[in-house]
Amino acid sequence: YQFQTRNTANNFEYTLPQVAAGGHVYQIPYNAEVGSAWENKGIAYKLVEIKESYKTKAGTFKNVYVIESIENNKKMLTYYANEFGEISKLTADGNVQRELIRTKLVH
Repeated sequence: YQFQTRNTANNFEYTLPQVAAGGHVYQIPYNAEVGSAWENKGIAYKLVEIKESYKTKAGTFKNVYVIESIENNKKMLTYYANEFGEISKLTADGNVQRELIRTKLVH
């Protein structure tokens, strides 16, 4: 799959993964449960919820992990779907920072 996401702050669309360009990789500990917390590269993470489903412009995803991150006293919520990765990221006040808007099967 190829993923397109839109950063709502500047309306910039990009293709994921963009790890080589300083993108985002979330490492969720194996057997993490709601309430599990960990730290990676100075960022604190906590699994705050596992949603049965979550909808973005790209579609509805099942078994979605909601991960709270805190970096430099800034709280974010990232929605992470199995086999897809990050599908949405919200600021602490609920504003969408970026979300998955489409997927494309690449051969």
